[in-house]
Amino acid sequence: MNAKIKSLVFSITKTNILLTIIATLLISLFNFRFGVAFLVGSAIATINFTANAIVINKVISNRRGALKIQLSFVLRMLLILLFTLIFMRDVKELAFYLIGFILHQISIFIYTKKNKAL
Repeated sequence: MNAKIKSLVFSITKTNILLTIIATLLISLFNFRFGVAFLVGSAIATINFTANAIVINKVISNRRGALKIQLSFVLRMLLILLFTLIFMRDVKELAFYLIGFILHQISIFIYTKKNKAL
């Protein structure tokens, strides 16, 4: 993987993990199940992001493999859907799962702002 892409993925993942730990601890102080749902959502988003970067990088470097991108996309969406179904029994847990999943976007925003300033 290209050094710039590695740096991007590592930096965003590191920021996401830090935000996840802080937010999960704070949420868990009030409700442990909500904290777990949030943690799972954030972990799934991080895994999804990293897997996407790896697959796309391999396809670009090999100049073939559109099927790999499509298959990995379907598998990642099924994983997201599986956990969504698990948390659907409680709307509040589902909301915290989705908030955890969306937190990843904040990590991307922070990375963009931080590197724009450099």
